[in-house]
Amino acid sequence: MQRPSKNSLITIGLIALLLVGLPAAFFLSQTPQDTRSKAAGGTTCSSELIQGNLNGDIVGNNCKVEGSVRGNVRGNNNIVEGHVTNDVIGDKNSIDGNVSGCVNGDKNKIEGHVKGTVSGVGNIVEGSVLNRSENCNGGGNGGGPTPTNSPTPRCADNIDNDNNGVKDAADSSCHTDGNPNNPNSYDPNKNGENGGGGTCADSKDN
Repeated sequence: MQRPSKNSLITIGLIALLLVGLPAAFFLSQTPQDTRSKAAGGTTCSSELIQGNLNGDIVGNNCKVEGSVRGNVRGNNNIVEGHVTNDVIGDKNSIDGNVSGCVNGDKNKIEGHVKGTVSGVGNIVEGSVLNRSENCNGGGNGGGPTPTNSPTPRCADNIDNDNNGVKDAADSSCHTDGNPNNPNSYDPNKNGENGGGGTCADSKDN
């Protein structure tokens, strides 16, 4: 019986490598979808990319959702490429779609409409604001319990947010009567310390 030539063996080997290697390369090239995008109850994140829609709240900072959030957005500098069915609570969040709840924070950008109210400083809403206060606070939890670790109000975060030399209870903007010397008027839940108030709001005897 005639033995296979050297060239024939090389050809057979190359064909075998192609048959085994191509399917393996294709399999390894596929990036699985983030399973949290389908998990009820939402997720916590930090500087992460979440693919697809999120069924629940998102709690964290610097995260990007490539879809809609069926719950609340709690945190800062988050990007949602779709809609938010509940509230946006925090600062500098960017929502490409509509917000069915309310917006509470500063410098958020909403490219769609807001059914609820908008409170804070420097927020941009490119659509309409319906000011339906009954839409605030979730109006349903998006498939899971609302997390309790929402952003700390400026008047209770132990930070001098407006760089005027005083913070929290010592800042006049954290008092309902504007008097930092009145302990009874201090409201730790206020989103004060926004700056820009001049000498009449710097908590100092100018």
